Amino acid sequence: MKHKKIASVILLASILIAYPTSAQNKETSRRELYILCSKFPLNSQCKGLEIPIPLDERSGEEAGCSLLSGNSNQSGKCKVVATEESLTVYLEDEEGEPIEFLDNQLPSLEIKIFFETVFAQNYQIWNKVHRLEFGYLVKPDSNQGNRTKFLTILTNENIPNSLNTQLSLTPTSAELLSQSQVNTLSNFSSPVQRLLETKECIRCDLRGADLAGANLNEANLEGASLQGANLQGTTLVRAYLVGANLSQANLTEAVLTGSNLTLASLTESSLEGADLSAANLQGANLQLANLKGAKLIAPTLIQDADLRNTNLEDANIQGANLERANLEGANLQGANLSDISIRLQDIPGNYSFGEFLLDLAIGFPISNRGTKFYTNLRNVNLRNATLTGVNLEDALLDGADLSNANLSEAKLNDVDLSGANLCGATMSDGSTSNLGC
Repeated sequence: MKHKKIASVILLASILIAYPTSAQNKETSRRELYILCSKFPLNSQCKGLEIPIPLDERSGEEAGCSLLSGNSNQSGKCKVVATEESLTVYLEDEEGEPIEFLDNQLPSLEIKIFFETVFAQNYQIWNKVHRLEFGYLVKPDSNQGNRTKFLTILTNENIPNSLNTQLSLTPTSAELLSQSQVNTLSNFSSPVQRLLETKECIRCDLRGADLAGANLNEANLEGASLQGANLQGTTLVRAYLVGANLSQANLTEAVLTGSNLTLASLTESSLEGADLSAANLQGANLQLANLKGAKLIAPTLIQDADLRNTNLEDANIQGANLERANLEGANLQGANLSDISIRLQDIPGNYSFGEFLLDLAIGFPISNRGTKFYTNLRNVNLRNATLTGVNLEDALLDGADLSNANLSEAKLNDVDLSGANLCGATMSDGSTSNLGC
């Protein structure tokens, strides 16, 4: 991409040199021609020119943005334009060639997301900072390329207010991500060797692989099959596991902080003692998984995930977002679902760029007093769940279904249960609730 931009600048310069008379007759300097073609690319003088445009010449709301795909991450200042059908983002290209004619400003990349391609979205507010994230499908450059990207926008309330369109999430995205297993290994004898040496194996067949204790930080494993693999004690910090199949895998005490597991399958997997702080588990399938003693503290995203009959005994789920998740029959005995306060600069995973972007791009004052995350259990299905001794202080339970759940000895101080269904639930004092019957 960088070479293409350099070639464009060279092409522009060569054309200007080749036709000096025309340029002089029209008294058009290189700067003026550049500005003309930036604003009016269909002008006859601009035919055949690819004009890199600086961010200052773009329209839209100013923000800080990050574009993530696999192990590639670009971040910087940006501008955002929202319509009913799409979202257009202009991201300053930190790797681009400075534009000499415009005081060495950097060019900007144009990213257009049609809402019909979005399969995951989340929205959080840190003090006065609004964070939006969109996961969307793309056409890969090659058969081995990523089929997904994630765009994060850090801004004020203006952009969220303009995004009032209901997005249609793609239900079959997980299947699309795992189709056409990559068999091309080039110089590698096996997918395991390829993964260990390059930390990339998109849609690879790694079923039953022994990767215990391996360093797979920031590995790109989109759509890979790791069914039954041994990943005990493996470090997968900020790993890209979107749509991956990790069913029946051994992830005991694995480190998955900041990893992206959107739409991943973790059915019957062992995650006992694993660290999933700040991981993205939106739409993931965790049925019958063992998460005993696992760490899922804020800002872990578990929205729309399937955790039916999952073992979350003694798990730390403070401040996590479980909105619309299904925890029917789950065991949360002794789990901690209270709120948590984290300083912005201490948030694990892909959140560390936030403070830098906001100071650089928007000039927001970043408070050091920390951000308070409430465990979001709104509209969660907790029917028949075991919540013995669970800490639910300050948890958000509007619309939650706790019918026939066991809340004996649970910590419910200051918990608003008025909007929850507690029909037949055993309360902390041993009584049976009729609320919602």
